Amino acid sequence: MIWHNVQQVRDRAPLVLNITNYVVMNSTANALLAIGASPVMAHAVDEVEDMVALAGALVINIGTLSEPWVAAMLKAGRAAHRRNIPIVLDP
Repeated sequence: MIWHNVQQVRDRAPLVLNITNYVVMNSTANALLAIGASPVMAHAVDEVEDMVALAGALVINIGTLSEPWVAAMLKAGRAAHRRNIPIVLDP
């Protein structure tokens, strides 16, 4: 089952928008690249809605929060919900 899911990711090569902290940003990008996704790390509140429109998934990491990033997370989450784009919440 897991291998089938990984293969689906590789076949689709989705753009995955990540709003994550600097601590895990590089590791997250590398993990997504390893399974065949295309990660983008964007967190500016003015750009996240446009990025969600291009994305196949949204990952939100709430490990280290700041006020501007929370605003971007909420805006991106609402946009992804409107478009039925999968959202992964990483606590």
